[in-house]
Amino acid sequence: VQCVIVGHTDSIEHKRDPRLLGKSRAEFTKRTLMKYNVNPEKIKTTSHGPLKPIAVNKTDEGRALNRRTEVIIN
Repeated sequence: VQCVIVGHTDSIEHKRDPRLLGKSRAEFTKRTLMKYNVNPEKIKTTSHGPLKPIAVNKTDEGRALNRRTEVIIN
């Protein structure tokens, strides 16, 4: 089983490098899974930054939904 962790940001967060912030979120989730003895060699982390929102970025609520981490298990 392989695991891909994808970090996301909203459109205004960390304007200089939002993909770096998304990657940081993904890495945090990876470290958390490793505490539960998940093999780190089976985990890949990446970031989409603000490129794949699930809500509008014009409201606080929408931006909050876009700041997320997705864990995809294959």
